[in-house]
Amino acid sequence: MTPPILLRASERAAVPWKNGGGRTHEVMVHPPGADMAAFLWRLSIAEVADAGPFSTFEGIDRTLAMVSGTLELAIGEAESRVRLDNQSPPVRFRGEERTFGTPVAGTAIDLNAMTRRGAFAAEISPLHGGETIAVAGDVLLIVAIAEMEITHGRDRWPLGPLDALHCFAGDIHVEPAARSGARLGYSVRFSG
Repeated sequence: MTPPILLRASERAAVPWKNGGGRTHEVMVHPPGADMAAFLWRLSIAEVADAGPFSTFEGIDRTLAMVSGTLELAIGEAESRVRLDNQSPPVRFRGEERTFGTPVAGTAIDLNAMTRRGAFAAEISPLHGGETIAVAGDVLLIVAIAEMEITHGRDRWPLGPLDALHCFAGDIHVEPAARSGARLGYSVRFSG
């Protein structure tokens, strides 16, 4: 069984958004090293400090979940509005849709899964602790919001805030939170 790969938050460099309106930290991209024009899927954590438009990505589907803060989105020509915090379900939208984000009461931090339409799809699910997740053929990443511990076989993996774990096979178990009901992080599954 291939052991998971730990992806520490402290080892990620911040880069400007494609449109220069904010900063992002790439968690993982496929194929490895692919740029914005060539990726099939990409997972990143973005900081939204100021109101402004999101970058446009033709042919890309996006799934967004909140790590911290609150973010108001206006999506599409009709400007459908949605307000997200870290208790909200993830929101999906097309990368070519005009999207405007407004952080509420300070910087908002989001988890952003992007997939090339027709090649891959992404699913983001919240983790509260106590879950057992089967890794079977898809790409699975666990991203921590708070300190958490993952068990994989006989190994234990402590994760700090914004750390991620790339899991390959078998079952993983998310240890229960000290505070019942607290959101510990997210599982992100890429399938194609």
